[in-house]
Amino acid sequence: MVEKKLPLKTEINGFEYTQIQRDKYRAIYAQKIGPTRMQYEVFRIKASSPKEKMASLYAQRGKSTDHLPDMAEGFPCDSDFGVSAWSCQTLEEAKRRFQNIAPRSQVRTKKRIPV
Repeated sequence: MVEKKLPLKTEINGFEYTQIQRDKYRAIYAQKIGPTRMQYEVFRIKASSPKEKMASLYAQRGKSTDHLPDMAEGFPCDSDFGVSAWSCQTLEEAKRRFQNIAPRSQVRTKKRIPV
């Protein structure tokens, strides 16, 4: 069970992100890239264990990972783009991508999903 869900709004690398649409396994975020300019990021939601990722670093520093959630949803990393995440110029394009993302159980290979 995921303890920490993706936020409705957040800021990453100086960009503001607002969740537009999501379901159990995919999401669309509006990315504000200027005062009046938006683009959209569409991606398959991934869950990972912050405790596992940070265990060795925290152990080296003599700190506990007890405060970290067991499972947390996260934003895609750079290598996910083109495979399970896409940047779209319009909301319409983002919604088409969203509809074409299959649940993880249906994913067999890392193929590019057409628009």
